[in-house]
Amino acid sequence: MSRTLLVHSLIRQTAILVARLALTDKNIDLRGIEELWFLNLVHELKALGMSHNVIADMFGMPVPTYYQRRKRAQANAQSEASRARQGLRTQLLGVIREQGPVQKAQILTHFPLEDEKVIVSLLKHLQKHGWIARKGRAYVLEQDVDEPAIDASETTQALVWVMVFRHGPIGAGKLETILSMRRGAIAEALDALLELGQIVAQEIDGEEVYSTEQFVIGQEHFEGWEAAVFDHYHAMIHAVCTKLAPDRDMGADHAVVGGSTYTLGVWDGHPLEGRIVDFFEDIRTRARQLRTSIEAHNEALDASPPKASQSRLKTFIFYVGQTVFYPER
Repeated sequence: MSRTLLVHSLIRQTAILVARLALTDKNIDLRGIEELWFLNLVHELKALGMSHNVIADMFGMPVPTYYQRRKRAQANAQSEASRARQGLRTQLLGVIREQGPVQKAQILTHFPLEDEKVIVSLLKHLQKHGWIARKGRAYVLEQDVDEPAIDASETTQALVWVMVFRHGPIGAGKLETILSMRRGAIAEALDALLELGQIVAQEIDGEEVYSTEQFVIGQEHFEGWEAAVFDHYHAMIHAVCTKLAPDRDMGADHAVVGGSTYTLGVWDGHPLEGRIVDFFEDIRTRARQLRTSIEAHNEALDASPPKASQSRLKTFIFYVGQTVFYPER
């Protein structure tokens, strides 16, 4: 398989994942996704040392056209990020708060670029959950809130938690940039995580930053799975990219960097089917036990490793995913 074909295949698989995520939330916002993809790819290529001229050639664009595309994408991305931070729900509630009672036709004039069905659906959602109410043919604010309480949900907390885990120590401003989320929602999530003891705060160079030594979303949690999906995907990408790094001298670590995929074919009632299920659970149990032992050992040292090893601190990432499907279906 050529590298170009591999890239095209990976994009296809990523599109399948995004489409599945969109299926779980019909209000998911995909506007600006082309610019986001383009800018992120350019950023990563530049970080690997490629010049803009080489990148333009990869995209099959004349250099002036490439710079125009990049400038337009940056402008659109900034506009989308600003809109995303505020959120369509917030804008809609703001209009009803300032002008209510206000009829649907008047509301629609404030959102000329939005699909009318999206606005109507969102109005029904807000009314169903008690944020707004009908007064004749008009809408009025039922609760004096800035935004639906979803911002303080376990989902938001989990997303902030995993970003602190992967990028910490990190400040609220950087989190706002990464998540394209309003700072108030991030502050609420950080406060909740601090209260739960899931993250810690410290001051570095005059800025309050946050860090954590663990991130765990249990199978019993019905919210927060989005962060677990991100963390799994992040771990897989990180492992593959580390293996692909041409100039990385891994030395003795070479044998523990990479990935393997095993496909086990059985049928209903197969005598070894139970061993497969037990094997999956055994891996997780052993990983949890090992993590607990390491944490206990580190805490006993007051989180301070021996001086001789401080220049060789390591983080091992081991990701596990499995599924079962029926090919004939």
